[in-house]
Amino acid sequence: MISEILDFMTCRLLSMRIVIVALLQLHIQSRGLAEQRGVTPGDCVGIRYFAEEGLAGTYGSISLSEDGSYVAYIVRSPNLNENRDEHELFIHPTSATRPSDGKVLLSADDMSHIEWFGNSHVMALIRRGGVSSVVIVDILSGDVETVVQRPNILEYSSDRDGRTIVFSTPDISQNEELHPKASNDRESDGYPIIAPTSSSGVLPHRALFIIRRSSARPGDQTQRLMMRDPFSAADMSSLAVISGNYLSLSPDGTKLLFQYIPEHLPSKWIEHPYAKFLLSVGASPAIMGLYDLNSRGTTVPLDTIAPSTVPVWDRSSSSFMVVAPSPFNSAWEREDVDNGKIGDSASRLFWVEPQSGRVEQVWDHVANHHEKPSMVGRDNVLVHTGGNSFIEFQHSDHKWITRRRLVIPLKNFYPYSLSSSNEELIVGAYEATLQPPELFRYSMVDSSVQVLTKLNSIADTMTLAPVEPVQWQVNGEEIDGLLFRPINYDPRQKYPLVIQATGNQGSFMCDSGFNHEPSFAPQPIANAGIFYLVRRYPDSWTRDEEIKHYPRGYPGQLSEAAFQMELWDSAVQMLSTRGVIDPARVGIIGFSRTGWYTEFTLAHSHIHYLAASVTDNVEYNLGEYWLSLSQATMRGFDEMYGGPPYGATLKNWMEYSTSFNLDRIHTPLLMAQFGYSVYDDSPGKVPFGLADSYETFIGLLRVGTPVELYYYPNEVHEPEHPRARLAMLERNVDWFRFWLQGYEESDPAKRPQYQRWENLRELRNADEKNAVQMQSNKAKPN
Repeated sequence: MISEILDFMTCRLLSMRIVIVALLQLHIQSRGLAEQRGVTPGDCVGIRYFAEEGLAGTYGSISLSEDGSYVAYIVRSPNLNENRDEHELFIHPTSATRPSDGKVLLSADDMSHIEWFGNSHVMALIRRGGVSSVVIVDILSGDVETVVQRPNILEYSSDRDGRTIVFSTPDISQNEELHPKASNDRESDGYPIIAPTSSSGVLPHRALFIIRRSSARPGDQTQRLMMRDPFSAADMSSLAVISGNYLSLSPDGTKLLFQYIPEHLPSKWIEHPYAKFLLSVGASPAIMGLYDLNSRGTTVPLDTIAPSTVPVWDRSSSSFMVVAPSPFNSAWEREDVDNGKIGDSASRLFWVEPQSGRVEQVWDHVANHHEKPSMVGRDNVLVHTGGNSFIEFQHSDHKWITRRRLVIPLKNFYPYSLSSSNEELIVGAYEATLQPPELFRYSMVDSSVQVLTKLNSIADTMTLAPVEPVQWQVNGEEIDGLLFRPINYDPRQKYPLVIQATGNQGSFMCDSGFNHEPSFAPQPIANAGIFYLVRRYPDSWTRDEEIKHYPRGYPGQLSEAAFQMELWDSAVQMLSTRGVIDPARVGIIGFSRTGWYTEFTLAHSHIHYLAASVTDNVEYNLGEYWLSLSQATMRGFDEMYGGPPYGATLKNWMEYSTSFNLDRIHTPLLMAQFGYSVYDDSPGKVPFGLADSYETFIGLLRVGTPVELYYYPNEVHEPEHPRARLAMLERNVDWFRFWLQGYEESDPAKRPQYQRWENLRELRNADEKNAVQMQSNKAKPN
């Protein structure tokens, strides 16, 4: 009873602290105080961002009107009191000469995919209370018209006038067939468990619908689209997908581009290098189809696998542009093969004219394979080529030539910032490592740049830890890093160090940025007096080039993890040699795939890390292998270890998998697992992700290594709820301060946490004493 009361009081205190943090931020912002202060986890969680584009970075959340007079943009703001992110649609005149707040047109729980038609109406996909809607907003009057409303609209695309709209929803009938509910007879008689397969039948399916809005008759006409597979001519009432359909309706409303996964690919398609790679790991290749709304015929306009952007039509609806791997049997594909490029690393920007079948390359150095062109004209296109650089290409004599290069005069520009443009203006998001996001306007006429609005004026009151670029080498490769220096740094002291095992490419870093990758806290940790190191990927970085520097001698693909281990070991040695860190007080944080790198490092590195944290990560352990019920997962694991965990390749698993090396991990480990809305509500019903984590969690407890596991049932891979993000940041800051500095916060709400950790410290001390005794016994002569 007493423990329940304490837990209740702890929750109440935490809630009060969250409210106080939010109110304090509002108070500072409203008064415009100029004094500087340290950065807290609450500050980082409170940062506002331009909403990330709706599907794999391919739908716009910043969009310039055709005449360039207005820019529409979506802002994502955390609401700690209601524990949700708010999305607001803003409109701002581009003629503004000084930063000012834009006008809010619309707010919703979620929002994405802005499309203009005319210069006075904006269309968007929104979600409120579990219901999705495609809406049209009059930017002058603020009137909102709901075009279509369904429980779960996933994507949409409109013609230039907003008269014809295509949208997709989950195909419930197909998805229920994949996972039928057990009837009473099945429960009584038992029913077979179907072995996992890699066919597209296990993939989610989507249904496509078309609306033709007409003022001539009341109501909108909604019809389900029925297509024929261009390979087999079979009817397709729904489409199998992995990430989405990437819908793109031509401006005249007569042609629809979409992606899907066909049931059967012809043999010549299967020979495509990227298709071979995907099939080898149990994945399903996606292709792009073209549906003619008049003839109702379906064709394949580009012979390639898995284009990575939503296609962009030209104004005449006769051609489109798309970023994709090279078409098979093309000179571009042969060049990619010669250069060892495949998939995303081989992506290029192509111009395609479906009626004639002509395909032309526009640009072969795509900086971000998920970024579509900023502007597509009749015979010209503006492409973001990375950082603050743009190139305008002109079509001439069946070739695309460089007309001009543009450089926006803003420093340390995040290379993947969102942007939109017309013939004269570029508008977009500007952010850098120490610069929170803001909206800018750049004139291509006079090369002037103007900040239109600031999203985070509160950042002006925060003392951001300075960042120093550092370099070191591993296996002959030059590695770039960003080193966050402790506030009030004293060069006469040696400081602890925390490593963020996931790299950064130049976005604002208070926590992890707009992706909300959990547990990363560069500014709060540096403000606490600890160096913080993160790898910085240069614009020229490619995975294919890095693979050339992987260490040799490892089975399967394990050299990938070994390279990451050597990378961070060498970084610790470099900073230790410089005399700025204490090599005995180093921690490391991993998330997702880098969480596996972290666990691999803890088991196999010659450096002893004093504390570690991993979150929602793949582990490549036996539990994952068997529990996944996925051929794709099993094949991927087999590739990693050179074979399955039995027979001749069992020895590879025994030597390198965490399953057989838990006794080699002596680092206190903070673990976190997300539930994807599945609750751990009974011992006999353990969610898969949590059950998989038990192998490491229980194993470390059994061998005496300090470990703590947290479960967040309502969070997904990149957490959506502000309170969970705040709790994770605070807990990670507290964890590393506890182990690296011996520091405990005085907040009474955290006393139960520190009592547990003090017990873990006794466990760690006993483990270290035992290790010293074992080493001493080994040294004694027989």
